[in-house]
Amino acid sequence: MGVRAFDRNFVNHSRTLLESIPPDIRPQWGSMTPGQMRAHMVTAVRYSLGKEKETPNAGGLFGRLVAPLILSGMIKIPKGQKGPAMYDTAAPSATTQELVAELDAFLAASQKPGFAPPPHPFFGDIGALGWARLHIVHLEHHLRQFGAATSGYVRG
Repeated sequence: MGVRAFDRNFVNHSRTLLESIPPDIRPQWGSMTPGQMRAHMVTAVRYSLGKEKETPNAGGLFGRLVAPLILSGMIKIPKGQKGPAMYDTAAPSATTQELVAELDAFLAASQKPGFAPPPHPFFGDIGALGWARLHIVHLEHHLRQFGAATSGYVRG
């Protein structure tokens, strides 16, 4: 069984879970606030849509080797793992509506023939399906961080 589909049901389910996170909750690890986490996710989705400046691949061979394990959900993104530097440029805060708008934009783009997102700054060229899977496992990582992930989130 693979990672669930990045579809309307995924976006709607994610919205519900994101809305359940209290604004003043402390994360189970790390120091981001819920608003900072949403801004971080907005930047990631915008990057996959080509709306952010591309950065060089920092993952090299290791990134390409570990990508299938992360993208398949076989291993979770490690707690406290520092992401690519481009994610550090995120706005200080974003709303659930702003994040959902970018998820909607990715959903619409991914359904168009020829959609070709940029290479990931650590995993390399993972294509549209890889980005869709990454957004699912990445969002699940941050939902776990704030105690909002449900069992079966990644698998659907």
